[in-house]
Amino acid sequence: MAIFSYDWTERASVVLELDPTSPPPMTRRQLLKSRLFLFAIAVVVVFFIIDASTYSYTTKLLQVVTEWLTSIDTFTVIALFILIGLLSQIVGLPFTMYPILVTLVMQKRVDNKIYAVAIGSVLTTIVLPIGGWLGFLLSKYILADWAAAIANRYVQERTQRASRQRVLSREV
Repeated sequence: MAIFSYDWTERASVVLELDPTSPPPMTRRQLLKSRLFLFAIAVVVVFFIIDASTYSYTTKLLQVVTEWLTSIDTFTVIALFILIGLLSQIVGLPFTMYPILVTLVMQKRVDNKIYAVAIGSVLTTIVLPIGGWLGFLLSKYILADWAAAIANRYVQERTQRASRQRVLSREV
């Protein structure tokens, strides 16, 4: 892509060429998407900061979830925790709250803090590698063709842009 500018000191038109290896400039849609994403992150962060100092909706939500999970039988809770842990690992969500939630629920269910921490540790130790392994298999065998198609489309667009830039630079 060539940018035309006028040099007032030399009174001649100058063509500046961009490096073909540099990423293309963002379109308006990409710029809007990135700004909306950053705005959404800022809204979430501000919500949690204000919530922590005022109403504590997140704490109340965690209490409601733990009360609901303590009302279900133990086998279903363990199966649900395994499913949540596997899905969070496959999708790539943070895994930091998982052991804390398991320990909170098991503490109310078992009535012994040591057993609750042990069950939470065992579930986390089992689910974490299995979820990572399933995520690897999913990305390697199922999503590999999709990622390759996206990469090929990107390479084709870049080569077309580079060829257009060469044509424009020859014309000038």
